[in-house]
Amino acid sequence: MRNTNTPTSFKALQIITYALCIGVVMFLGVAFMLKHEELVLWPVKGQDTLLNIIALVMAVASVLLSNVLFQSLLSKIDTSLPISKKLPHYVTAYIVRFALTEGMGLFNVVVFLLSGCLINAMMAVAIILLMLAVKPNREKTIDDLKVYYPDTLD
Repeated sequence: MRNTNTPTSFKALQIITYALCIGVVMFLGVAFMLKHEELVLWPVKGQDTLLNIIALVMAVASVLLSNVLFQSLLSKIDTSLPISKKLPHYVTAYIVRFALTEGMGLFNVVVFLLSGCLINAMMAVAIILLMLAVKPNREKTIDDLKVYYPDTLD
């Protein structure tokens, strides 16, 4: 049974997570439709190879940086505050995390669109899967924010 008393900002965070993922998926789908006849696993041109490597390295670096920033922002949240004061900071931390990862997912789709290189498309898919894996859920949020009775997330 679904609880309908979840604070609006937590529901909004869940919706934002799915919307960001859907945006990357839609853009990747359009890119596939445009490049479906020119696909290669790895580009043969020198300039494209450099661009592909840069996109892949930036994607990995952004995932690592987003995790560091997320943990840093979480550590700054005063867990003694009520949930209504903690949740906006938590939402901000997640948005920072997802903005960095989604940005690199989109960048890899653009590089895929330019080069037709499947490696970049696979990196974009990996980023989408990562975003879905770390999406906010009630239990993790309660644990991260140290929510105790009588203060509840739902």
